[in-house]
Amino acid sequence: MTPRQLALALRDLAVRDGYTELRALRVRVANLRWFTGRTFAATYETGAEIILSPELASQPDDIVGGIVTHEIGHALDFSYPGHWAIRNGEAILYDTAASPASRWWNRGHDAIERMADLIAESVFDVTIRYRGCQLLQSTTAGVRPRPRGL
Repeated sequence: MTPRQLALALRDLAVRDGYTELRALRVRVANLRWFTGRTFAATYETGAEIILSPELASQPDDIVGGIVTHEIGHALDFSYPGHWAIRNGEAILYDTAASPASRWWNRGHDAIERMADLIAESVFDVTIRYRGCQLLQSTTAGVRPRPRGL
């Protein structure tokens, strides 16, 4: 399964589980100039599109799974702005905004990235870890939670 196919399969699973805002999520493969170093994917803040680097396909399966699942976590976060809250270490989706919109939009980088992991973990019953010298997302090995400043 290619990284794009995995992202589409996870999107479809999330939609079947009731996260209908993801129905229109687009996933494409493109070589963007900011895909350097440890960056193999990006999700627009609208939650409408995930872009995957062509080089992602050359990574081990656990890295591909970790990165793609993390990006779907971003898409879910951005598609339901302010509706996610952390309760007992898990991300929970509320029908109404759990935090004021101004607070949601003003989150720091670490908060946004860790929320993507928590959402992905809650929705897909996986654990996102960070492994290797570049600390890439992984579904099998590494440190957790995401190191600050990464």
